[in-house]
Amino acid sequence: MATILHTSVDPGTGARTTLDDSGEVGGVRQDFREHATWAWFRDHEAELPKDWNVVHALLKTGEAHKFDYDRRIRAFWGRDDLLIWERDMIPYSVEQILGIFACPELSCAIDYPLTRCYILEVETKDGRSLTANPRDSHLLVCAEHQVEMSMMRDIKDKGEPTQDAVWNDGSWTHCDVPPLGLTRLRKEVMQRFPPNWPATQWLDVDQMVGDTLAMNGIRTHIHLPMARHMRKFKRTECVFVATLERKFPIAPLKFILPEFRARILAKHREVWRHTEFPRVVV
Repeated sequence: MATILHTSVDPGTGARTTLDDSGEVGGVRQDFREHATWAWFRDHEAELPKDWNVVHALLKTGEAHKFDYDRRIRAFWGRDDLLIWERDMIPYSVEQILGIFACPELSCAIDYPLTRCYILEVETKDGRSLTANPRDSHLLVCAEHQVEMSMMRDIKDKGEPTQDAVWNDGSWTHCDVPPLGLTRLRKEVMQRFPPNWPATQWLDVDQMVGDTLAMNGIRTHIHLPMARHMRKFKRTECVFVATLERKFPIAPLKFILPEFRARILAKHREVWRHTEFPRVVV
């Protein structure tokens, strides 16, 4: 038996899940992903095997509901082979979904791109300005703008769960920590390793699932081609990890005075991490 757990935001909280026949995926950025993913199910759910259990779970937002995504995954953990399908995922094809369930490996995930700006917190050691503005001696600097990277990652320290990670360079076949965008887990592996992690907010649930697998020697098989990650950003905006607090103004590298650019790029290559703004002094 196979279960697809498709999670999206309850339209009562502001997201639009109504569909139209225009062929366009529209809407404001908040509900763009919902519209696109629901459109996929409208067009293709009938092509999935009739005996599959497709669950469309509407989640509420807000502090009182921050653990709801975690609870939903726990509720379906170990019942059947489970595909976790998040609100902003569009697979390459129906055949790709059939293939991920047919694959004999215990854990499989369809890769998808993450758009990210590589940002450093930069200050000058002598208080000089980083830009033509005389006040700008301490800034967040966007060293690389809206780069697309694979969502797959490995845990650096295999002995202990950790947020520090190595990210897929495009050559991997397996990873320790899959994102949960389109991840399929076999019933047997979920029954062997129950979800004993603490209650977790939505952004970190993939880390908890990944740690549960990786710390028990289960690596996740990566499936390609990549799915579409239904996010849209303005071309000029910097894209952040959702939990990072922004304390200083942001400046693109091109606005930085020429004498600082090479040093900032060198530091970026040396110290950048996905889940923080590394702080550097130039």
